[in-house]
Amino acid sequence: MGHRGAALWRPSFVFGPLAVIAACSDSPPPDPRVLVTDSGGVHIVESTSPHWADGDGWSVDPESEIDLSNPTTGVPADFYGVSDIARTTTGHIAVAQQYEIRIYSSDGAHHRTIGREGEGPGEFLVAPRLASSGDSLVVFDWRQRRATFYSPTFDLRSVVTLEGGPFEPEFAVNGDGIALLAATTVFDDEGEGSRLIRPDQPVLLLDFDGSVRDTIAKVEGRELVRLRRGDQFLLEAPPFGKAAHMAATPTAFVVGNAGALEFELHGARLPSPVRVRGPVELEVSDTGLESEVDALLGPTPSAELRSLIDEMLELMPAPLTYPAYRSIRVDPTGTIWLERFVGASGRDRPRRWTVFSSEHEWLGDLAFPAGFQAFSFAEEQVFGVTRDALGVESVQVLRLIRPERP
Repeated sequence: MGHRGAALWRPSFVFGPLAVIAACSDSPPPDPRVLVTDSGGVHIVESTSPHWADGDGWSVDPESEIDLSNPTTGVPADFYGVSDIARTTTGHIAVAQQYEIRIYSSDGAHHRTIGREGEGPGEFLVAPRLASSGDSLVVFDWRQRRATFYSPTFDLRSVVTLEGGPFEPEFAVNGDGIALLAATTVFDDEGEGSRLIRPDQPVLLLDFDGSVRDTIAKVEGRELVRLRRGDQFLLEAPPFGKAAHMAATPTAFVVGNAGALEFELHGARLPSPVRVRGPVELEVSDTGLESEVDALLGPTPSAELRSLIDEMLELMPAPLTYPAYRSIRVDPTGTIWLERFVGASGRDRPRRWTVFSSEHEWLGDLAFPAGFQAFSFAEEQVFGVTRDALGVESVQVLRLIRPERP
């Protein structure tokens, strides 16, 4: 995916005989719901409304095609703390949890388990993130600042130390390299009081040997509230806090700050950065705020926690808004998926994803079965986790139904 070669509509004006030829051509008229402009060296694609009408969008079969918790081998698999799921180029399903990655065949049979806790080759100190790049499975351990590459048979190929850290857990890979989000650095300025901070964070592009090649973008990073306590400061994540997110298409890196339903594509193979956006209402209502605070306080609220939440909310800009999304994913077709924000009060509701086509058009929203959290997407499958009332996790594969567009 990327601007070059993509079917982006540009306004054009043709006069005289050429206008007649254009009118007689078989090319479809431009979609009035998509506005394309250029400003300040950035190509902007803005959808004014979703393409899908009621009833003609994509859907998900709520019955799982594959349940890895009951694999075809007949041996139950216990999952806890799943951090990522990826389908590899060989069709295998890789599931990261805690310090290991379990590998399953495309029909759900357990193939092998790789990784363990530790600091040696093939060992991890955090629940890792996954990506499939070329014929390699790439595993990112942000705490150790390392990327581990596995072969198509899941043998250890190489371990690369990544320069430019520390990093956020965000991570994206394509043929151009590894994109990482440098971690926020906060200095305790004794001359300032409590405040909301959201510093810009550089998006670094690293070569596959781990060296930093370039800074490809800057993005507003994670929102934090700095609270003065005497001569000390506390850093807290506020309610409705926003953060930066990343993903990769084959030709570009997708970066967004979740402040709006908007993201940008950056890459050397693009003629210019591309900004994609759609309208969405994000203001938090009084009822929404009350529900979220109640959920954060829990069944046995304390006066101290209530005071902390109130103090943080006072420092948030007005009007208070939801983050537009909480993660970004890209499927093999170049479709970009934005996972809509779910606060503490919405954990039991169906998860909703906003979908943009490979031509950057806002298609619409897709809701998943209640309790299902998607981690990655294939052309006809969705890989994710369900949790029961006791929090027991099951890794499942659901069928994604994409009707042909008229």
